[in-house]
Amino acid sequence: MDKKIKLFWVSASEARHFVEKVEHMYKEIKEGNNEGKKG
Repeated sequence: MDKKIKLFWVSASEARHFVEKVEHMYKEIKEGNNEGKKG
């Protein structure tokens, strides 16, 4: 039981981090900011 909760915690925090990253990328694209583009 403890392992399941720990696994859920890790995946939940990773999902939140991923969402924040995507939101940041979307904001940059929306604002037309191409400075941070790598390529």
